[in-house]
Amino acid sequence: MRTWIVLFIIGMASSLAGLAQASLYVSSEKTHQVLRYHGSTGQFIDAFAEGGGLDYPEGLSFGPEGDLYVASYFSNQILRYDGETGAFKEVFVDAGVGDLECPVGIGFRGDLLYVSNRCTESVIRFRAGTGEFVDVFATGGLQFADWFVWGPDGDMFISSRVNDTVKRFDGETGADKGTFISGVPLDFPQGLAFGADGRLYVVSSESDQILRFNGDTGAFIDVFATHSRGFGIAFHHSGDVLAGNILTHSINRFDGETGESLGVFAEPKSGGLTTPTFMVTRTICGDQLVEDDEECDDGNVVDGDGCSASCETEEASVGSGPGSGGSGPVGAGGAGGSGVDLGDEFDIYGRGCSCRVGPGGQRERGGLALLGLLLGLVIVRKQRPGAA
Repeated sequence: MRTWIVLFIIGMASSLAGLAQASLYVSSEKTHQVLRYHGSTGQFIDAFAEGGGLDYPEGLSFGPEGDLYVASYFSNQILRYDGETGAFKEVFVDAGVGDLECPVGIGFRGDLLYVSNRCTESVIRFRAGTGEFVDVFATGGLQFADWFVWGPDGDMFISSRVNDTVKRFDGETGADKGTFISGVPLDFPQGLAFGADGRLYVVSSESDQILRFNGDTGAFIDVFATHSRGFGIAFHHSGDVLAGNILTHSINRFDGETGESLGVFAEPKSGGLTTPTFMVTRTICGDQLVEDDEECDDGNVVDGDGCSASCETEEASVGSGPGSGGSGPVGAGGAGGSGVDLGDEFDIYGRGCSCRVGPGGQRERGGLALLGLLLGLVIVRKQRPGAA
């Protein structure tokens, strides 16, 4: 009987692990740390990254190899931390390289690292892996270039907060494509994020609002939510919106469809959080969640089964997995973190994985976890004296 109890506990643990979601990483500006929170509950986990000269952390991005890169504003550096342990690794880009000064937003695309350089009003690029300066990618019409995001069409959108605009640049060449959004009601724009609906969500800090705009034309749609002194914004795996509050030092949550406040996600000053600026959820290939730039995620990191070890779609090898070697339906995540809603439950590659892509574009695990729980209950029931 004890053996079956142990098996049941293991089954329960596996089921609960299957329900775990990606962690939320937040720059805590005035404590000079990157804090980590539970992706589902908002509970503080730990001070994930600190030290190494980190001075006012701003932009965050996980690199192609899985390490965390942080813009250290006052030291004018890009610092690198171990993606698993948070241990400091190196100064990836030092002050002055490529005129790096006042780095704010950062993000990887392909083999390049993009950095919004506030003091030079530009976005500059460095080689991933080496930190070698490549070029000045985008400039023109920017005043306090802070947050940037890639749109569904591949173009780059940058918040220019002093002149109350969002600028648009060609995603391949960096050519200035003009002002995308300007004027009332936009007031001191900060965080940007494209939703799964293709709309651009903008934190309008001075008007205490999150505004929503047409992702193709920049036309104003509506006031999505009221949110005082916001800065960063990110989509929760459920499709809800998370936004930092630099007055209460908390992360708030809003219904992804209606904008209704769902209360506090990360409690005020939880884990020492002070002046939360940038936020990022980590994409983990092999966790059955299609997130950010993943094209697919079938729960493993094996090539040849229709979804590669780097979570890119591929032609399945003949005979791979049960049944035929054909590939099944996959979800696609657009640049900048916007995903694609694939609707109801479906089976991935014939493996019995019942998964669902939620409104935010991330596939929500549930079928396997529930199956594990039910199996555990059946096992225990069958071991009871007198059970059928």
